[in-house]
Amino acid sequence: MTADIQSLKPTGPRYLWLHDCLLADIQASKFPVGSHFPTEEQIAAQYQVSRHTVREATRLLVENGLIRRRRSLGTIVIGKAPTVDKPYVAALGSMKELMDYTRNTRLVVFGQETVSLKKAQAAALGVEINSNWLMLHAYRHQVRRKEPISYSQVYLRPAYAEIASKLKGDHASIFNLHRDLFGIPVDAVIQRIEAAKIPTAAARELGVSATVPTLKMTRIYLDAEGNVMSASRNFYIPDRFELVTHWHRSHADEL
Repeated sequence: MTADIQSLKPTGPRYLWLHDCLLADIQASKFPVGSHFPTEEQIAAQYQVSRHTVREATRLLVENGLIRRRRSLGTIVIGKAPTVDKPYVAALGSMKELMDYTRNTRLVVFGQETVSLKKAQAAALGVEINSNWLMLHAYRHQVRRKEPISYSQVYLRPAYAEIASKLKGDHASIFNLHRDLFGIPVDAVIQRIEAAKIPTAAARELGVSATVPTLKMTRIYLDAEGNVMSASRNFYIPDRFELVTHWHRSHADEL
């Protein structure tokens, strides 16, 4: 066994524990810079974890500039210390990618208020005019880095207000809390992307510029009947977040 696994017992998601074990091996020069990194099969067998856990752990190593996958050479170690200035990279092109994003980040609520949605706001979220909602002010950060990557306005119907009290520490996603707390799973998500400036008060709270355009994503969560359960407007901070989507010819419909 390479890293002292007993000293790195899982205290959270298993892929983060595995990431720490592999990072310890790299920093101890078990896998020197320039050397080949073990395959997914080898890591899964050594640490007795699933291939999915290995993929999530090694994805973090890639994002932090420690390893690089090369088609003809395999996976190569390229650094011993995580790169701290790279933006968070997300895909968000499918339900699975959205769930990966919520697993790898956390929402921190710093304010809330009850709002009555006027015509323009209601139309943007696809809800009833003058309906009342609990609006949370929050920011999102990576699990292992506290620097905010976005500001979020989260809208909860009063019937689902209990979700707000669960958004603390290593919490579940709002997506899953609908199911876990109320037994009503999210059936569909509508996502809209546009350019917008972060609200001035939020920019001041997070210590970022309110004058630079951001990537704004509105997400609307629907139940099986098509009713809006909750929604969020997310403003991503420049230089801290990238949206990258991969398409493959093999996935395209036949013409």
